[in-house]
Amino acid sequence: MIDAIWENRTVEDYETTSSTVKTDFMRKWHHNRSGKPISLDEMMENEDGDIFDVADPRSDFENSVISEMQIATFAESTITEKDREILKLRMEGYTEQEIADKVGYKTASAIHKRIAKIADAYEDYVTAEYQKYLDK
Repeated sequence: MIDAIWENRTVEDYETTSSTVKTDFMRKWHHNRSGKPISLDEMMENEDGDIFDVADPRSDFENSVISEMQIATFAESTITEKDREILKLRMEGYTEQEIADKVGYKTASAIHKRIAKIADAYEDYVTAEYQKYLDK
């Protein structure tokens, strides 16, 4: 029973005066060397007192979905079927040589050039897409 109490001790188990055992417990309890509690607001502040922004994990997901939708729209309306296949394989993480083997090109250099042309076409597509909103 004494071992169970010792393993599950709390701040109230110690006397009000300072002791080494109590100080060690408080350091472990608050996960810092001072043994004093730190609020979440204090943890989020930098040296200047500014609060760090906490990234919203939903934002990354939404951006990736929007990006994928935009790429899909671009691929359907702008590039050839073979270029769509190259783009799809590249987005899945295949190397240029693996893509060349799957699509039927002889060298990875040819795929590199096709990817550069697809990138240029995508840049033109995005510029035109945003230009529509700027003109309004």
